Amino acid sequence: MNFIKGIFTDKDGSPSSKRIVLFLFVLAFIFICMVNLFTGKALNTVLTEQFYYLVVYSLSLVFGENITNLFKKKDTTENKN
Repeated sequence: MNFIKGIFTDKDGSPSSKRIVLFLFVLAFIFICMVNLFTGKALNTVLTEQFYYLVVYSLSLVFGENITNLFKKKDTTENKN
């Protein structure tokens, strides 16, 4: 249970809305794929493509939120007055 709670929480321990929305998009995309697979009825291709891109963009937001830390310059010198 702690593992699942850890997936949906941010570094500071608060719930991450980006991760929850990503999870919902993934569930919706899997549901659309399963409907297509088991019933043979293809839902609107535009809808399928839009959910695919929503999942990709959400993944990039969740995993790319800390990429800016790589480009920050670390201040190793102390300011002397």
